[in-house]
Amino acid sequence: MKHPLAGLLTVTVFLMLSGVFLMLEKTCVYAGVGNEAVEGRVADILFEESAGGKIKVVVLDFNISLVPSGKKLSENELKGIKTRYTEEFIAGIIGKIKDSGKRDNISIIDNAKLEDILREKQLPATAITERTVTELGRVAGVDVIITGRIQVDSDSETATAKVIRVKDGEILDIVKQDKREKPSVVHATVTILDTIEKLKIGSYKALPLTLPSGGTLNVTVDVVRGNPIDVTLIPGSELENYKTQKEVKNVALFTATKKKSYKRSANLNNGDYYLIIRDSSLGVFSVQHSEIKITAQLER
Repeated sequence: MKHPLAGLLTVTVFLMLSGVFLMLEKTCVYAGVGNEAVEGRVADILFEESAGGKIKVVVLDFNISLVPSGKKLSENELKGIKTRYTEEFIAGIIGKIKDSGKRDNISIIDNAKLEDILREKQLPATAITERTVTELGRVAGVDVIITGRIQVDSDSETATAKVIRVKDGEILDIVKQDKREKPSVVHATVTILDTIEKLKIGSYKALPLTLPSGGTLNVTVDVVRGNPIDVTLIPGSELENYKTQKEVKNVALFTATKKKSYKRSANLNNGDYYLIIRDSSLGVFSVQHSEIKITAQLER
């Protein structure tokens, strides 16, 4: 005959193990292919949480790390990957919420908005890093916080998102994205200047070049008819200096004298520049007006 406590012990052990399994199920890693699967799983969790009423969700910037054996990347490159992935993740979640018709139930707050909330409560932005996730959520008045990390290999990225309920600190799920190839860089070419200019002997023209972004500026200058010319590229802030001194020392980005055909490339930041073409022949040549074909294209 079994001892009367044996059955109770069996039930107790079963319930304890069930609790462990349920906990593991809540925090298991969900593998999905690409952003679509990650965003879909996170959106499903938010739908479940919003069943009892409207919720506010904040997405913190994803942390990023390099695989030790992978290709070395600069801080700017890592920051670019981090920003892009976080923005794509938020946009994907919002898209899922919109498609499901639950926009009135779920409000997504990004990191910038979180800083505004902390500022309104007269808390420094450093509070984001100084406080625990759940404490930060309570201070900001949000219901769910999503954190994440990205691991970058030489040719792929793996991202993990953790969904945390603020009121009790429970991890609702950890969603992991399978490796995906990093998107290839698309190089776009923008024509900044394409013109034919007429230039009198001894005169010059300052042609404005506004670069909307950084990149490689390719400049081609060809004298279609007339005298050789001088070519100079200067920052926009140096134009007045050039006008008064007739030359710019130590700030010219590229320059050439007495050329009929000229090509040059330079890596520049966004901003205002001037391409200066100058006829310095001073009457030595017979042509009174030169015609110059000029093109400037930005590769980014």
